Amino acid sequence: LKTVEKPLLNVLQNEKHTIVIKSVCLLIETFVNLKLTLHDHSIASIFQSFIPTLLTLSVSETVGFSNPSKSCLVRIAKYVNFNPTIVLNIYVKAVRNEALRCGCFGLLQQKMCKWQNDNTCIIPSEDLGVLMVLIPMGIADQHANIRSKCFALFMMLFESWKQEASLIFDNLKPKSKIFLLRDSEKLQEAFPWPRKATSSTPSE
Repeated sequence: LKTVEKPLLNVLQNEKHTIVIKSVCLLIETFVNLKLTLHDHSIASIFQSFIPTLLTLSVSETVGFSNPSKSCLVRIAKYVNFNPTIVLNIYVKAVRNEALRCGCFGLLQQKMCKWQNDNTCIIPSEDLGVLMVLIPMGIADQHANIRSKCFALFMMLFESWKQEASLIFDNLKPKSKIFLLRDSEKLQEAFPWPRKATSSTPSE
């Protein structure tokens, strides 16, 4: 796998033919399947090296690029314990790419699906640290699509890991808390409105 990492990455970054991109994605998925029972950090690092390029391709307007890339990312998220800082870095750098920032939240949702399937009781500290930084940024994003994706991610977190969700909520600014509370009765039952909020539907 190590010997083909750079060639595969080069193809993903430069290839213009959709059939080639699909073939590379299928090959990466095959490698993921072969390593399911292994817990080798060096192997995980190889798979996660593909994530930035795959995420970029997954939000492409060309279906032949986006569909196989999305499928490959789902497979990686399901079986590879990738470093969440990669996703945070992609989000921060994608200042002018709304679709890519949305994709970051989608990938983290896939990672949460893995935790749910594995019955993970406590979110790994590294992942929690990234969520504590990324969620406030997503809520404050100027684009509604990203705020919506971030809300969905937080609700997923709240449904399965209330303690971690509470920690994140408690550290949010009042406007961000209002954003989360105003569209969810479940959150309103679990968390108090910020002190300045006197209405059940406060404005920002």
